[in-house]
Amino acid sequence: MIYPNAKYEIFVCDTYGNVVAPFNAVDFNLFIEMSITRSVCEVGACYIRLSGGSASTNVLAIINRFGLLQKDSIIAIYRTVGTRRSLLLDTVWFVRTIEQFRESTGSFVVKITAYDTNYLLQSRLTARRTDGPQDVQFPYTNTYPSDIMYKLVRDNIGSAAQDRQANNFTEAAPLTSYGYSINDISGNTDGVFYFFTNLYDALKELSDMTLRPFSTVLPALPVYFDVVAISTSSFVFTMFPQQRGSDRRFIAGSANPTILSDAQGQLRDVRFVADWSAERTVVVPVYQKTTNTTNTVTSSFVTDYRRVQNTPYSRREILLNTIEGNATAEANKELKNPANFPTFTAYATVQDSPGFLFGIDWNYGDFFTINVFGTQIDARINAITITLTNKSEQIDVSMQASEEISF
Repeated sequence: MIYPNAKYEIFVCDTYGNVVAPFNAVDFNLFIEMSITRSVCEVGACYIRLSGGSASTNVLAIINRFGLLQKDSIIAIYRTVGTRRSLLLDTVWFVRTIEQFRESTGSFVVKITAYDTNYLLQSRLTARRTDGPQDVQFPYTNTYPSDIMYKLVRDNIGSAAQDRQANNFTEAAPLTSYGYSINDISGNTDGVFYFFTNLYDALKELSDMTLRPFSTVLPALPVYFDVVAISTSSFVFTMFPQQRGSDRRFIAGSANPTILSDAQGQLRDVRFVADWSAERTVVVPVYQKTTNTTNTVTSSFVTDYRRVQNTPYSRREILLNTIEGNATAEANKELKNPANFPTFTAYATVQDSPGFLFGIDWNYGDFFTINVFGTQIDARINAITITLTNKSEQIDVSMQASEEISF
């Protein structure tokens, strides 16, 4: 599929990453649409719609047409811009659903649903490799979130997971190996939490912790994670400080300043949302204990005074049921939960054009300066949706604006 600025190649691979069939050559005329959404630290999805024709009677036709399309078949999508050819969005896609239905016209449609490499992280629990009685206190406390993330992945799906290691799955070195000592969370987390929980959920919580400072001494840089596909059969768990992609923010005096805007033609359908509706500034930890016929309730107020003082009505309380002895620690942890903070989000469709090409001049996860209705703000591209038909390519992005914005 060739578009004005890019060429797409789609391949169906077996579960080991070996190419079975080039999608374009086999089913180009039957291709209807492909939609891909990938978000930083989330599990992305790929949907492919094909015409099965009016004579198709069952889904086996589409399976047989590719020779081998089954559970965990791998779909590899390459995008070429100029002379640069790479796996789209640094990932491949694992087939998990094949669906066939008849439209009102009488034609059959086949829909394939596949998930990106972060999907692999959902396949494991944070459990020890040995059976039987175990010490549930993981040695993952009193350290940095990135170190905990590295150890969890290494021990449960990566190079030290033994028979639980995913095929061709490894992990890059922890960020502390590169000198990034980000957000010491000593005393702010409980190692038991990371025992027998879903690996992806644990990683997501640890990443969220870095979005809010736990230390007044160490830098409060966000830490993002991703499973990067080096090839169709080689996957590396990687962490990124500050942003998933490149830092392309405008700096006064820089040689090649970039400010995205609709006026300059890079963006269209721009929308900016400042949302304080879910903000919570005070946590009320409650512990209840019943002795004989007496019910004792212990509670307190844990307050984010900086945000409470923003306006006369900024005090917004949330209840938290806690365990005895941990009320204050749990409340402080909940107070730093990103879900309790306001969000500033920009949405736009990117105009991929000469001089501003996706894959060359900008990419997934980059940190940009954007012009939103006359105001310059810094924003990370934290989600991207690419929609392809036989005639068009459309790229939509969602950008998380800097949390330092205030109105």
